Amino acid sequence: ERAGPGRCDVCENATFMDGEGNCIRCPENCVDCTSPDKCSEGGCAQGFGVNIDGACDTCEVEHCSNCLHNTSRCHTCDKGFGVNESFGCVRCSDEHCSECHTEGGCDWCDRGWGITANGTC
Repeated sequence: ERAGPGRCDVCENATFMDGEGNCIRCPENCVDCTSPDKCSEGGCAQGFGVNIDGACDTCEVEHCSNCLHNTSRCHTCDKGFGVNESFGCVRCSDEHCSECHTEGGCDWCDRGWGITANGTC
């Protein structure tokens, strides 16, 4: 059902619909929210994570492109790095490694590359 004249049917990214059908901007560096003051868990832009107040702060983890739930746990690392068990970023074995979980190792290589017995591409 349509919202009607002067009301939104769908809101753009980084906005949310209030109870009156208006699209309201999310907090700074937030792409998914349900209020103008708090970003949804996992809703911050790339390179940011939700802090305790619901705002998006820069990820504290070096080489992290997307924080998981907060600023000190990485979800996705920059190319050539992988997330380890403590949610930090470790350098993968080589430039053609697309995913690793241990420093200097490789779990998955870029398309067109195969993994060797010693964990390189």
